[in-house]
Amino acid sequence: MKLFYLILPVVLLTQLIFATENVDKTNDFIKTNFSLLEIVNDINSSEDQKLEALIELAEGYEKFAEYNQMSKNFYKKVLRKTLPDDSPFKLKAVSELDRIKDLEEEYKHIDKYLFTLKVKSSKNRSDEEVAENISEIEKTIEDNPKYYNVNEMKFFLAKEYMNLEKFSKAQVLFKKILVKKPSIDLKIPISPLAKDNYKRWIKQRVDNFIRYSFLVLITILVVMFYISKPWKWVSWKHILYYLAMIVLWYVVYKLSLLILAKNFTFSDEIIKKLHGESPAYISSEVNVYAFPILSSFFNYVLVLLTGVFLFSLAVYRNKFRKISIILNIFYTAFLSLALFVTFSNRELKSHGKYYLENENYINYLSGHYFFRIPDMEAYILTNPERFTKLNRKSIKNKEFKSWVEENIPDKNIEKTENE
Repeated sequence: MKLFYLILPVVLLTQLIFATENVDKTNDFIKTNFSLLEIVNDINSSEDQKLEALIELAEGYEKFAEYNQMSKNFYKKVLRKTLPDDSPFKLKAVSELDRIKDLEEEYKHIDKYLFTLKVKSSKNRSDEEVAENISEIEKTIEDNPKYYNVNEMKFFLAKEYMNLEKFSKAQVLFKKILVKKPSIDLKIPISPLAKDNYKRWIKQRVDNFIRYSFLVLITILVVMFYISKPWKWVSWKHILYYLAMIVLWYVVYKLSLLILAKNFTFSDEIIKKLHGESPAYISSEVNVYAFPILSSFFNYVLVLLTGVFLFSLAVYRNKFRKISIILNIFYTAFLSLALFVTFSNRELKSHGKYYLENENYINYLSGHYFFRIPDMEAYILTNPERFTKLNRKSIKNKEFKSWVEENIPDKNIEKTENE
């Protein structure tokens, strides 16, 4: 459903605010990892080239990815080769395997604890349990700074911080991990989670800013009202002005819906981006799934108009007219930003997805917000033969039930005992 051009600049602002932080996890090892594997598997590579590649892979996985198991695997592949006892490749592999074995023996109790963290992270727990787990992990890391899987443990610590919505602390940890082990994604998917955490961190900061903004705006309004005491001189004329604004906004709202819905177009490319089944059912009618969100938008603007009207009354009798005008402009702009960012975060981003035909901000006005319909009826209507064992008894809508009986083959309908 295409929304009004009124809010698109605000949505653009919030899109820019929520732009994902560019966490650079690219390094020489990630770039060369696949080329080294190609050398190992290439029949035209010499034995020395293959052995050098295996050693480099083993070292790289430990140094850049903290992935000791993969390092061991590559060292073992070196030992599977028929090599003389004094071969530098064999000596290197034996030495490194012994070193890793000693580390595993030294930290086997920590390895067991790390395994319990993996189990815990998959369970639902109370905030108190999560907080207690954070304290345990922090103490374990502090007591074992040279633990060979310490960054993986920090990863689980960051996840616990996220569970308590301490996104700032989690972000600091993610950055430290990716700096020390830039290829750790080869072992555990840190970068996607770090990006998700960054989005939540920004959203949390924006929400806090908006919350305090509303508090400041309301405080200003109350103070100005107390100073000007408009209830002593407000007449019916002022109330009529307010009602006229509401009626005008209602007319603009309805006309915008009709015009934008009528001019709505989409391409097959949008269908692919939405991961929709072909043929897809897309509607721009105002009485579909997104309509409650549009109604919510109407109410947000209603709050804006009410706030601006009340503030205008509060500064109406100010002797310095230019100052009153400037205050009105700033108050309106600030309140608009606070309301529409709140609307975008709570209504649009949580329910819909914005897509552009040409993905650049110059063409932002040509984009649309799309909302997927959760009910199965819409999917059945577009491709009835794709659904099997439909139970007519569970269909409450009489018109839809009649349509199912007429259009869906009998083999796709589940027979009941009475049929």
